[in-house]
Amino acid sequence: MRADESRDEARAKAAGRSIPKSIIERIVNKRVLQFALYGLCISGPLNHFLYELLNKVFAGRAKTKLNTFLAIVAQNIVISPILNSVFLAANAVIAGERSLSQVIQVVRTRLLGMMKVSWIVFPCVQLFAAKALPPLVWVPFFNLIAFTFGTYFNTQGKIRALQAKRAQEKDE
Repeated sequence: MRADESRDEARAKAAGRSIPKSIIERIVNKRVLQFALYGLCISGPLNHFLYELLNKVFAGRAKTKLNTFLAIVAQNIVISPILNSVFLAANAVIAGERSLSQVIQVVRTRLLGMMKVSWIVFPCVQLFAAKALPPLVWVPFFNLIAFTFGTYFNTQGKIRALQAKRAQEKDE
């Protein structure tokens, strides 16, 4: 069966026709798999390591307002920039940037904007987590929130890029 499918694909390519893809093939592409590997091999372990380190620093301290505030500040000054920098670098590589200087340029140009959003949104999320969730579930909770915001901002970015492209095509 697979040989017949390969021959059909080769004939369609030779004739200049495209092969209709299944919904799974449209969704699961190389980039999706690369992001899954990034999450599994880099982001997940790094998140767990950094938050475990933060929990060790604040272990044994009373849950006072001051300690909660200090934990949130430490997260925003130390952990968030590391995670956001690694995400931007991985995103640049997945998007096709190959040289180290290109990846560094992407991180330099986009990190501050990403940090501003993190500094606005995540203290509220962290305060909720510190008050309502055990430290063991902080990372999955933060990942869910980050995934939601990441999806939103990626979608907004794609919409703006499409609008700019259409405006440019209209002007031509």
